[in-house]
Amino acid sequence: MDITLNALENLLDKDSTLSQRTSLKAFHVKKLVSFCMKEANYFRFGEQCFMQNSGAPMGSSLSPVLAEVFMEHLEEIAYSTANESIVPVLFKRYVDDVFAITKSGEDEAFLNHLNSLFPACISFTIEMEEDGRLPFLDALVIREGDRLKTTVYRKPTHSDRYVHFSSHHPRWVMRGVISGMVERARAICDEEFLAKDAASVRSIVRNDKVRLAPNEKPGVIYEILCTCSASYTGETGNTLSHRYEQHPSCLNRYKNALNDQKGLGIKRRGRPRKLQPNEAMDEAIKASAVVEHASRCDGQMYPNVITNEPDFRSRKIKEALYIRHNVVINRDKGTE
Repeated sequence: MDITLNALENLLDKDSTLSQRTSLKAFHVKKLVSFCMKEANYFRFGEQCFMQNSGAPMGSSLSPVLAEVFMEHLEEIAYSTANESIVPVLFKRYVDDVFAITKSGEDEAFLNHLNSLFPACISFTIEMEEDGRLPFLDALVIREGDRLKTTVYRKPTHSDRYVHFSSHHPRWVMRGVISGMVERARAICDEEFLAKDAASVRSIVRNDKVRLAPNEKPGVIYEILCTCSASYTGETGNTLSHRYEQHPSCLNRYKNALNDQKGLGIKRRGRPRKLQPNEAMDEAIKASAVVEHASRCDGQMYPNVITNEPDFRSRKIKEALYIRHNVVINRDKGTE
C-alpha cells in the first residue's frame, strides 16, 4: 500500500489541474487515502476487531482506483528498467490482465523481469497460445497468418446458466442479460464469427428457461371436470392452481353455512357471522357455477388446462368459443 500511496502522490504532483479541482495538496490527498485504506479499514467479528494489513479491501470504491495507480507505476518501471531486447512488441493491459506479443524466446525473460519488481506485492503467471489461439478476458484471439481475429471466449467450466425466465426478477433484468450477450458478441466478434456466436446466444437463452408444466404457466383457459361428466370452462391471467383455489374457497363457505343450518357447525367465539346460513349459501352459489353444481352433486372435481394464452383479449375470445361449442355448466354460455 505504501508503494501505491507514493505513486499516487507523484501523479498528483505532476497534475497541473489539481488546484482547479480541489484546494487540497497532493500530500493531503495521500494522507486521506492512507487513512481510508489503513486506519479506517477494520471490522468487528464477535468481540474482536480485525484490520487488513496488506492490499486494498474488496468493495471499497478506492480499491480499483488504487489498483490502477499501482499497475501504471509497475508498468512505467518495467519499461524503464527492462533490457530493450525483451520489451514486448505489443503490450495491452486491463487492470492486472496483460496481452503481450514478445520477440521469440523472450517471453519468460520479460515475465521474470515483471515478477522481480515487486515480488511481495504481485506475481504474474503466463499463458501461451495454443494452435494459434489465446483467450484474453472474454475474447478469444485467433492468429491467422499476420492477422489477429477475435470471437467471444467462454471458459470450459462456464455453465451457460443465467437468470431463469421464471425467476421473480423484473423483465428488464431478463432483457438486459440477453442484450448484454448480444452487444458483447457485436463488440468482440469478427464478422465471420458473429453468426456462430449469435446462434450460441439463442441456444443459451432457450435452454436456460425452466420448462414449466402447462398448469404452472400464467394465462390459461381451463376446464374443471366432474366425475359425473359435468364440465366448467374458465380463464385466468394467473396460474390454474391459483385460480382453482378460489373455487374450493367458495365451496367451503357453502358447506360451512350448510352445516350451520343443520346445527352441525363448529361454535366459534368472537363476532357473530354477518350472514345467516341461507344467505351465505346463496352468496356462495352466486359466486361460482362450480359451487352451484357441487351443491347438487357428490362427484369429485378435477382441474385441467385446455390451452395457454397470455393475451387477455385473445384469452376471453377463446374462452367464449370453448363455452359455446361444448356442453358446460357455465352460466353465461360464452355470450358475455
